Amino acid sequence: MKREKGDGHWTVRLHDDDINTFSGIVYVLHRLLGLPPDRGLGVAREVTHAGLVELMTYPSRQEAEALVRTLQLYGLYSTARESR
Repeated sequence: MKREKGDGHWTVRLHDDDINTFSGIVYVLHRLLGLPPDRGLGVAREVTHAGLVELMTYPSRQEAEALVRTLQLYGLYSTARESR
């Protein structure tokens, strides 16, 4: 089946950087997404180890980009990418 443009979901990815600390990542993920601190710490460890982590998936590009903008306002390097 051929995929139509915009048919997929959009994934928000959090990237590793040399600026943010584990506690900073945990704080932002808890404040914005309501992640419990232990889960936020797991995400922080994974992004540091793997270089990036797929954080959330949304049905529309606009929703994904809204979260990316907010994460970036808090200083976290993030991008949105269409899921395949």
